[in-house]
Amino acid sequence: MAGHLFRYGVSGLGSTLLDLAVVYGLLTLKMAANPAVSLGFVTGLLANFLLHRSYTFRHRAAVSWGQVLRYGMIVAINYLLTLLIVNLTLHFDANAVFLGKLLSIPLVTANAFLLTRKYVFDRERASMQ
Repeated sequence: MAGHLFRYGVSGLGSTLLDLAVVYGLLTLKMAANPAVSLGFVTGLLANFLLHRSYTFRHRAAVSWGQVLRYGMIVAINYLLTLLIVNLTLHFDANAVFLGKLLSIPLVTANAFLLTRKYVFDRERASMQ
């Protein structure tokens, strides 16, 4: 598990920096908060899946529809958590989109690691499919 956790951190950091860069760039271009956060989230999501599949969990089995569906459900949960935290932050400061995004990262990261490890890239689950 320690190896997974370290690789998860490395992969997650890269995906998070990409996500934040997209959000920052889009906000600089005056895009509204929710679309900017959404596009950053999707960009980070794609990078995240590819990195976690190949590097973090070293999952070698073929991608299954069940795996994609489970990953998608975890993403939906984390997307809603991200928007909730960003919008709660905006309730207190109308200019704090980026702060809200930063505040969402610890919760979304922990949730994603635990659920992804157990339900998406679990080797026992893959061997049963």
